[in-house]
Amino acid sequence: MSLGDSPRLSGMALPRPNSRTTVSSSPGSQERTRYRYLHEVPFTVLHELAQHLNADRKWPLLAGYMKFTNTEIGNFEIASLRDGGPAQMVLRTYAQRLGTTSRIFKYLHKMQYFIGMNIIKNYVDPSLWGLLEGDNSSEVTSGVSERYRPSAPPGMSRATGREAEINNMNGLIQLPNSNRIRVMSMAEILPRSGSLLHDNAQRFNFLDIDLGSIEKIPHADLAEATQGFNEQKILGRGGFGIVYRGYWKYTDVAIKKLKVSASRSLEHVRQVFTELKVLEKCRFDNILNLYGVSIDKPDEACLVYQFMPGGSLDDRLRRKTPPLNWSQRTVVARGTARGLNFLHTLPGTPLVHGDIKPANILLDINLEPKLGDFGLTREGPANDQTHRFVSRVHGTRCYLPEEYVKDRRLSPKVDVYSFGLVLLEMATCLKIYDERRPIKKLNEYIRSLRNDNERREHKDPYGGEGGLPTFDIFVELGLRCSALDKKDRPDMDEILGILMNERLSQNCEGFIPGYLCYDPQCVVINGAYASWSCVCSDSVIMTIRLPQHP
Repeated sequence: MSLGDSPRLSGMALPRPNSRTTVSSSPGSQERTRYRYLHEVPFTVLHELAQHLNADRKWPLLAGYMKFTNTEIGNFEIASLRDGGPAQMVLRTYAQRLGTTSRIFKYLHKMQYFIGMNIIKNYVDPSLWGLLEGDNSSEVTSGVSERYRPSAPPGMSRATGREAEINNMNGLIQLPNSNRIRVMSMAEILPRSGSLLHDNAQRFNFLDIDLGSIEKIPHADLAEATQGFNEQKILGRGGFGIVYRGYWKYTDVAIKKLKVSASRSLEHVRQVFTELKVLEKCRFDNILNLYGVSIDKPDEACLVYQFMPGGSLDDRLRRKTPPLNWSQRTVVARGTARGLNFLHTLPGTPLVHGDIKPANILLDINLEPKLGDFGLTREGPANDQTHRFVSRVHGTRCYLPEEYVKDRRLSPKVDVYSFGLVLLEMATCLKIYDERRPIKKLNEYIRSLRNDNERREHKDPYGGEGGLPTFDIFVELGLRCSALDKKDRPDMDEILGILMNERLSQNCEGFIPGYLCYDPQCVVINGAYASWSCVCSDSVIMTIRLPQHP
């Protein structure tokens, strides 16, 4: 049984009433045992039902019919980050309350959810099978027919989609470490005008937290650290906020000011909650440090991180900042592998980052990498399992393997696949997906080349003239890591052993020397030449001729 999305019903201490009845459906037919209580239904059947409910987002409606409160439904969504998919949580809790198969069958009929009805049909009284008579094949394959518009169950309004999700996240949520999250009311956070919600959306999700050793920082301190969140201090913008450079406690920091968006509040809360939980748990050299959070001003909540003056690996590969030589790329590859190996070998259950790409690999002043952006991190399978199923897939599509995108099978090998693509990018500086290439995916394109010489034609010239051993190892290992079959991908422990190979430690002939200043304005492009000069000291560190890039 896999961890996470698996409803652990088999081991529950439940009363066992004499509930099974044996019936004969027709003369000459075999006797079939019917199950009255949900906890008596085989695990595989309930798991299949839960998978469909998660995929079709029907579990909140079913939970409403089961008379769970909005607070309970919201708790299912948050708890699913830790204990599995929300539908599994709903079925597990309903089973603990001695819910019957006949009642859930009727609820599914009210929802016109024929897929679910067919899954548990053999575990309900045959007298109820007539409820399926209006069903047709198109409805069974597609879920709910467009002509059905079921009314909302007791305890739920007609609000659907994002409104329903926002309504569902209500009340207090108890975390495993006994710290509490208070869900702020929408009125405390959103302006009344221009709201994307109707007036009956009473709650908006945000965090008022105290998570262990994470420091709570007054908002006024961060305003001072950024000179009033001055636009000149902006380092970057993302979907969930703006990142500023600040000076706090005599230290350079990166301050992410979160956007409050009602249209995607649930996803916002989920990712912030996940990142805080992971960074609190994971303290490691190659994982970005979280210094604190600021939530005393809910509409301008902030996360405070270690400042990474070297920028991102993506900036280096796209030449927005000076390129890395082969020795420096080796440092980045090793450090990234160390960070992933730490996540994958945590005691008990491993963590899967889920969004490994150059933009999420940040570099400090010594170009030592740290993994960032843990909003999509999930628990992997238990030690005795190869994978676990998830209800939804997030991440950057072109960096994810097919078994995760299509089959929703999550394992540490998802990160291995992504890391393999990063190695190929560091080796070639080619785009991970390019419509102009005859073979659009980078790993498939490199794999199609007939020999080492053809592959070496794509060696990134901005790394310097030497570094062939490093290039060859990056390509060979990158192709192994990005194999289509996850069984062919090595574990991070093996990958790290390969990257520590002495061949990668040798000095690269003709490499671009390191530079002293990380400010982009210190890079001057002049025709076919590029100069890296430090404007702070008026000294030219180096000048090179720009090679033609493929």
